[in-house]
Amino acid sequence: MLRPTRIYGPHSKTFTVRPLQAIARGQFAIAGDSGVPANMVYVDHVVEAIARAIEAPEASLAAYLVSDPEQVSLREFYEHFARAAGLTVGSAPAVVRADGGDHPGLGTRWLSGFRSIATSPELRGIVRKVIQTDPIGTWPRRLWDKSPEFQQKMLRRFGADAAVVYRPAASGGDDRLVYDGEAARVSIAKAERELGFQPLADRERAMALTLAWAKYARLLG
Repeated sequence: MLRPTRIYGPHSKTFTVRPLQAIARGQFAIAGDSGVPANMVYVDHVVEAIARAIEAPEASLAAYLVSDPEQVSLREFYEHFARAAGLTVGSAPAVVRADGGDHPGLGTRWLSGFRSIATSPELRGIVRKVIQTDPIGTWPRRLWDKSPEFQQKMLRRFGADAAVVYRPAASGGDDRLVYDGEAARVSIAKAERELGFQPLADRERAMALTLAWAKYARLLG
């Protein structure tokens, strides 16, 4: 199993198209500490990791994080694109926890625990087996396939569709796109060691290629 971090590059809606369009409108901001690691991975590097995994059948039952070894901060990453268009990246207040404290409350910890279980590869394997087994999986399979809204709701509920937190628009007409990153730095040592994963381009080259495509696609105006 490959677990890529924030995939950027041509056609990446979440980490390239949407934020660059918001930057062009002056509506993009980073919440809290903008100096956290970007934890980005160029799309070609994800493809390379897939190729390495295919060639390493002995590692087929393991899970590997996939990211770029060279990282900058979340702000530095998006400022690279903003500067090219003479624009800036905004800032937003840090996310305030529901319990009002600096540390998660009991309810938050329980929810986090349930989410950890629900998104674990072990439970996903069981669910996949149930869905693929007839007649038990017939109804769940139909519900899942015919209800895109239900799919997205469940993915969002358990954090399976996002690597950053999208803050809802604040009252008063603030329609900015706000990203809130995590302080952790992702390690790809296991993928390098066991899969022989090595990026095809350095960070500067990958970001330059992304910028060239963004200009071609007129994302920055």
